[in-house]
Amino acid sequence: MTHNHPPPTLKVSQDHRRLEHPDGRPFVWVADTAWELIHRLNLEQAERYFTVRSAQGFTVIQTVVLAELDGLRAPNAYGRVPLEPQGDHFDPTRPDLAGPYSYWDHLEALLELAAAHGFWVALLPTWGDKFSRERGAGPEIFTPENAHRYACWLAQRLAHFPQLIWVLGGDRRLLTPQHRSVVSAMAAGLREVGSQHLITFHPIGERSPFDDVGDAPWLDFRMVQSGHGAQLSSTEWVAREYVRQPTLPILDGEPRYEDHPVAFDPARGYFDAWDVRTAQLGNLLSGALGLSYGHHSVWGFQPDQARWPDHDAYFLMGWEAALERPGAQQVRVQKQVLEAVLQHSCVPAQHLLAHTYPGLNQLTAAAGPGLTLVYSPTGLPLELRVSSTADLSEFAQWSSPRTGERTPARGTLEGQIWTFRPPSSGRGEDWLLWLEN
Repeated sequence: MTHNHPPPTLKVSQDHRRLEHPDGRPFVWVADTAWELIHRLNLEQAERYFTVRSAQGFTVIQTVVLAELDGLRAPNAYGRVPLEPQGDHFDPTRPDLAGPYSYWDHLEALLELAAAHGFWVALLPTWGDKFSRERGAGPEIFTPENAHRYACWLAQRLAHFPQLIWVLGGDRRLLTPQHRSVVSAMAAGLREVGSQHLITFHPIGERSPFDDVGDAPWLDFRMVQSGHGAQLSSTEWVAREYVRQPTLPILDGEPRYEDHPVAFDPARGYFDAWDVRTAQLGNLLSGALGLSYGHHSVWGFQPDQARWPDHDAYFLMGWEAALERPGAQQVRVQKQVLEAVLQHSCVPAQHLLAHTYPGLNQLTAAAGPGLTLVYSPTGLPLELRVSSTADLSEFAQWSSPRTGERTPARGTLEGQIWTFRPPSSGRGEDWLLWLEN
């Protein structure tokens, strides 16, 4: 295969809040978590996946090379495994390259296909259970020495790929000095071969990356995972990292997934499109650099009627049907909000709120030159402190995060407080107030 395109690079903005293209244009991060894509899909299936996600407005695919779901032993769609079989032993420095169309050939073909559809790929060299097996198939195969060699080899093999972001970690805690050394060695290997691609770290749910890697010099932006454990406001994770020093761009790389059992228990119900939207918009107005989406049947590319050991009704549908779920369809609406936030350099502006509410009703505000946005997840009234003497109703519109449709917003002024009442209220009746100019 001939490659003649040098890799462009993303960079961190001067204020250390956003990601940018080399020419300074804001990078619009709208990601889907497709962790098992490389391990599970053939090229025809991947073509369908990329086509649908591109039409829905996604720009980034989050996936992994050595996958979580027994990715060392269970072969990919073409019957290939990533490493040379050696009984129960796996050496990450001995990739299985024998014969036509190896696992690694398929990896490259998928990355090229993603690029052809306009996607960047946020790529984990390995899932975390391969060096910190708290749970999952494992086994633990990495040491600091072979992690460095593996990362050098992988970065060299993929050096031609133009739209790549490296993600270390992989949903496991770094519990020992060995775990931390493995990640550091992998980061060093990625950098050593001359790669200028950005690097981040994917922690477990409800945990800051700072708890695992601190302010490591290789960390270009911080990724949190608000996770799937509770039906609570997820914005606190982004808000907490936003004020942490040193300043780095923040992303919630794995918020609650659509149709995922609440706290992993089907008896507690499932997260729906409203849960997805409230996490995305709350994070965005709390200072996140972009937004990520996930569907419970898509991340592992589950077949129709799939079952999970010891969990009945854990997956509600197959992955192809799940591609069209409401939360995925509505991503294009939230993408428009992200583009406006980037265009107007909006930053968190909770100080504008004269009153907010606890838990799932929490209001979130952001403001920049020419634009103020306030999000009400359940349609409760907004009370704003605004110094302007102008009639804010002249500049105010409601937009529906479900459809993107805008309607005029009429406010009332009492003292120095403007009150805006959304068109409807209740679960699923979230509204975004736009104040332009």
